[in-house]
Amino acid sequence: LHYPLRRQRQMCIRDRYQRRVRGVMSFALSFTTSRTLREASKKGVQLYRRVMKAGPKVINVYGLDITTQQYRDKIREEFRKHQHLEDKDTVDMLVFKGEQEFQETIEVWKTKSHVLQYFITPKEEDSDSFLQRFFDGKT
Repeated sequence: LHYPLRRQRQMCIRDRYQRRVRGVMSFALSFTTSRTLREASKKGVQLYRRVMKAGPKVINVYGLDITTQQYRDKIREEFRKHQHLEDKDTVDMLVFKGEQEFQETIEVWKTKSHVLQYFITPKEEDSDSFLQRFFDGKT
């Protein structure tokens, strides 16, 4: 059968959309609880390795003005914050949240500003800011 050109384009677009939706839906995360702290920690280490490997891709896709070393240092710092945890449920929750963030980043569901918030340290607000002067009645 020969469809008119417009019909073929519509089918092609629909097929691409359905494939993309199937791909996303098959990649949907499921939350599984670990039986032991060791198993939860193992999941955390696996996530850490995947995030570290994806560094150059993330920097390239989002056009970040940071080096791969800066990316890795920040990721390492974030994981080390929770290194001391002894509760498997807490570790599982953090791993799940990390998986979500990682998926959103890799699938480019975030914008550059969302990704940069992890790498830019927040500026400390001036004690002599406009709002502070305003509330003190010293405008």
